[in-house]
Amino acid sequence: MSKAVSAPDARMEWPGAQLQAEANLRVRGTWEHPILLGHIHICRVIYILRSNRYRVTRGDLNFANPFRLDPF
Repeated sequence: MSKAVSAPDARMEWPGAQLQAEANLRVRGTWEHPILLGHIHICRVIYILRSNRYRVTRGDLNFANPFRLDPF
């Protein structure tokens, strides 16, 4: 099992998008059938698509199913 923990307010950017989030994830399973356990707390997302700007101010993704990749 592998574990990934981000720094508070970790930031990723790519053309047309910015993401700030905190994560605490564990990876189980195989390459063909990976399973994530843990959570991602989204602090901010800005996404530009066809000259429209979209913003997410907060959100959470929880991965709690130990048998399949099933985010909630």
